[in-house]
Amino acid sequence: MPKWSAMHRELGATTSCSVRATKEMANGGQRESEHRRNCILGDSWFASVKTAEAVHECGHEWIGIVKTSHSLFPRKELEEKMKTWPGGMNLAMEATTSKGVKLLAIGYKYNSSKVLCFVATKNAGSTLLGDPYRARFADDYDNVRSRPVDRPQIISTYFQKSNGIDKHNQARQFELKLEKHWRTQNAWFRLVTTIIGICVTDAWKGYRHAFVLSKKNEELPVREFADRLAYELIHNNFDSGNTTVAKTLSPLLQKIPTPPTRKSPRHHNVTVGFDPCISEVAVSPLTKSTATNSSKLKEAQATAVWLQVLDLHKHVQQQATEASGRKIRRHCAFCKNKTGWYCSTCNIYCCPEIINSKEPRNCFKEHVKKVHPNLKI
Repeated sequence: MPKWSAMHRELGATTSCSVRATKEMANGGQRESEHRRNCILGDSWFASVKTAEAVHECGHEWIGIVKTSHSLFPRKELEEKMKTWPGGMNLAMEATTSKGVKLLAIGYKYNSSKVLCFVATKNAGSTLLGDPYRARFADDYDNVRSRPVDRPQIISTYFQKSNGIDKHNQARQFELKLEKHWRTQNAWFRLVTTIIGICVTDAWKGYRHAFVLSKKNEELPVREFADRLAYELIHNNFDSGNTTVAKTLSPLLQKIPTPPTRKSPRHHNVTVGFDPCISEVAVSPLTKSTATNSSKLKEAQATAVWLQVLDLHKHVQQQATEASGRKIRRHCAFCKNKTGWYCSTCNIYCCPEIINSKEPRNCFKEHVKKVHPNLKI
């Protein structure tokens, strides 16, 4: 937003950015008669008294954690008052701004030393006890223990929902990761790639929100969803004029028989195939799931054979260390790169399976093949 705009001059850069992001969300797509104010959660970059007041005027409620933007907020008073209080205590203060907006300033101690400060509109939540925080610690025997720490319901809501953006970014950047697959030096193509990733992740989140409640399709990963979504968009029926388009657009919701299961020596009840809620018609050829001709079935069978060979011939890969604990690195017998792994049975250095590389390799598997050339691995 330009610095000379009226909103920027009145609210400042941070608050005007928050207002711009929430201004068009009034009613949240609901009917006017069913209107409920949305609760907006913000981290320490967004949270301030000005932001809480401005968001309330846009038709929403606000909860945010205050760290740096503590102007007009009683941070010193809360920290001084709660300095000697034990963990699990909270203090809530209420004030009315010059525009008539009622705000809450909440101090919360989850341990004996740290005071967390929150600013919220009055109707954003209750200050009565909510879901407790689970504090984890090590006992005298280094076992991990936990105990509940009381906290208000409004703070419980904040910590349960505030990582929504982080989860979205993780799914887009580290699970879907289109930017890693579509490498380019073109800045515009890079921008379009990110926008496509955002749209696909949003669609995946919306699909899970709509259908996971029925517990039928919990384990559909975002990459699997993107593959099937692309296949449906390519093989669509939009221009055919068919009146049954709605049926052809939702094969993800149709049922197919549950894929078979089998047992292996180390893995029991290994499920072969994909989720039974997904229609076979909607699956692209890259991820087509059948009981007899499936890439996942072949992969599971190869894994079972590999585990049987290791159990039968006692090939175990270990890290090489000296008596002092210092790690030893030697040249791999196959790729000649240095590695700290070796076969303890044959005393031969070989790299473990490396997938995330320009040249994926599994030198340990090549070693086992060389020792047992008659085995089909």
